[in-house]
Order: sequence, then C-alpha cells, then structure tokens
Amino acid sequence: MELKENANLHNKIEVVLTKLEFSDNTCLKPNSEANNINQRIYVAFSKHMDDNVHTFRIPGLATTNAGTLLGVYDVRRQSSRDLQDDMEIGISRSTDGGNTWEPTRIGLDMKEWGSFPEKFNGVSDACILVDKNSDKIFLAGLWMHRVMNDDGKWVEGLTEDSTNWNHQWRTKGSQPGFGVKQTSQFLIATSTDDGKTWKEPVNITKICKKEEWWLFAPAPGHGITLEDGTLVFPTQGRDKNGETFSNITYSKDGGQTWTTSKPAYSNTTENMVVQLIGGSIMLNAR
Repeated sequence: MELKENANLHNKIEVVLTKLEFSDNTCLKPNSEANNINQRIYVAFSKHMDDNVHTFRIPGLATTNAGTLLGVYDVRRQSSRDLQDDMEIGISRSTDGGNTWEPTRIGLDMKEWGSFPEKFNGVSDACILVDKNSDKIFLAGLWMHRVMNDDGKWVEGLTEDSTNWNHQWRTKGSQPGFGVKQTSQFLIATSTDDGKTWKEPVNITKICKKEEWWLFAPAPGHGITLEDGTLVFPTQGRDKNGETFSNITYSKDGGQTWTTSKPAYSNTTENMVVQLIGGSIMLNAR
C-alpha cells in the first residue's frame, strides 16, 4: 500500500489477514483477528538530513489560541549527540490540524556568541508555553557556552577544530553560579504573532536559579496556563550536591517576571505539569 499525499491524519489504516495461500494450493485461515494491524497516519515534518541537519530531537507540541499547532525541537546540525554542539531550537507551524507543515523556523539560536563557533554555543531542550489569556507564546531553551571539563574547569583555547565535549548533566559540565563561565543558561524567547517570529531571548538564570545549584533548566515539552492565569513551565536541575530534581517555574504577571519553586522531587529530571480538579498541580517526572 502507498499512502495518498492528501490522507487525513484523523484516519486510521487497518490491515486484516483473511487467509494465506501456499504454492501447493493449500490455504490457512486465521482463527481470530487478534493480530490485525491498526495504525494511525502520521506526517514527518522534520527528518534526518532535511536542510542538511543531522538530527531533529526532543519534541514538544502546543496549540495556540488561534488553533495553530506549533511543534518545537532541537535542530542538531552536526550530530545526534546532546549539548555541547551546534544546535538551536526549531519551530514548525501547521494551520490545518497537522496535515501540512510550514518550513522550519528558528526560535532560539545564540549563533557565534562571544566570538566562538556555533558548536560551542548550542541551545537545546525546547519547552513551549501558550498564554491562554493573551497573544504571547513563550519558548524556553537551555544555552551552553563553550565547555567545562569533567572537573568543572573552563576549557581554554577552543577553536572550530576543537573536539572538547561535555554536557550539563554529565560530571561537572555545569556548576554553581550564574555566569556563562560557571553554569548553563536558561533562556526564554517570546512570539506575539502566532509563532511566526520570535524576539531576542531573555536570560532568567540569575533571576530564578539558586546560586548553589549546579544547573537550572527547562524540562522539554510544553508548559500550561492555570485557571487563575498563572503561566507554568516544567523545569529541572541539579542541586548543590549535583543531584537531580524536578520542579516548576511560574509567572503571575503574564511573563514579565518569573519565580522558581523548590525541588518537588529528587532523583528525577524531565517532567510535564498538569492542573488537577481543585487547582492542585501534578508533575509526571522521569
């Protein structure tokens, strides 16, 4: 079978085995339909080596107030590995319920910040949040500048040809403090035109991170708007001992200021947040 180009994503494809015919003219009929194949139709809006990008990873999805679907993900240009590497946050838009998608836009990209190659200014772990009470859409990502070695020491003399690598969750790849030479940075970009364009990001690391934490980062996926209008990002990090935790970061003034909670649970990382009946917030954490 070959799928039609205009096949609707709301449909399913069911394949039923009715009988098997062999070359000696014998037949075998199944006793039940237990092994029937029933699959949903899907569309791949980003694939390996599209636009010369090696890998698209870490997806998130949200529906805007206008009904547009926004898919977010890492654009990992040179390899499939995690930070540190040449990567930024991509955005794909669909205005027809997901059947067709516009070309990839870039929502978060630090480019050659600090006069260092893009491979040493990667941005990863996209989390998208639609404000249900305004035209604002928020896109969070984690920026890593240059590299710290396993001992938490700043690597000097990096060039385009350097192969040094470490990342924020491994050894001491991110450390206590606020500066780019100390810890990975939490960025938030904003769109007010339904995800078509994105403003320069705001760095909330010093505002929200505790200085002794090794890491403060978005949890990839999507955030939510609470019933009272509070905006909530699922977040994660590493505490003063380097141990992992899950928590939330929220705004009660439409994203003008942000506050980070205490760790909700330890020895967990990526998580999604939902508001329960009665107003409580629940985290489903990895």
